Amino acid sequence: MDIFAEISYKLIWIYSYLEIIQTQLYNLFVKPILANEIVQTIKETIDTREPICFVKNGEVIHRCSRADAADFDKEFDFLVDETNYYRVIHPLVPDDFNEYVTSSVEFILTELQFNGDKLSLNFVNKHELYTYAIVDNVIDKNFLIFFINNHYQDEFTTCFGTPATQLRDGYTLKIIDNDVNIITLNENDSIHYLKDAYVIARGEGYESYNEPTTDNSRAHSSSYEEVITTDTESCDPEVCCSR
Repeated sequence: MDIFAEISYKLIWIYSYLEIIQTQLYNLFVKPILANEIVQTIKETIDTREPICFVKNGEVIHRCSRADAADFDKEFDFLVDETNYYRVIHPLVPDDFNEYVTSSVEFILTELQFNGDKLSLNFVNKHELYTYAIVDNVIDKNFLIFFINNHYQDEFTTCFGTPATQLRDGYTLKIIDNDVNIITLNENDSIHYLKDAYVIARGEGYESYNEPTTDNSRAHSSSYEEVITTDTESCDPEVCCSR
């Protein structure tokens, strides 16, 4: 093995191990505090924005409360519930917003490459108090535009000097999971969260989306590249931009 590749692999392994320890401490001490009803009430009092975001082509077209969500009658791609730490993506207004299952999947690195520059993203951010690692959440082009506008707008503008809507013209998303698998996606691909795994789908939209089966996989479809299982939790890479 090339000496530089071996050193890089060991550094990634050490970094991942340390982040696993951090995640375990977070789950043991911080997460129960954030889930506390009193803390949630304080957070909702401070944040005056309505928590339900209806999204079309990556942009928020309407905000409302959970109670009023069923009254929205315009066309949308998906809605995101920002009521609490667990950010659930729904293709339709659900009967019960509190019904969701968290995923154990996290990535060592999620790197957006666009116009020759790079920006590190994080779909699980314990410091900013959000996670999109929820079973059946789908990370695709439209979601990515929404996500960047919500969480990385300043960093994206600084890196690329253009609005996130330009991602519709094409981008590369590179992920490294905690088994050091390196996956590269483009604007036509998507990531589907399972309980302890994730699916890479090649193709536009949700046409091949299937309900997860009891063996922690999805019904096989020609558009699915692979079902990748992960055994441990990983890290929260810092936001960075490199030119």
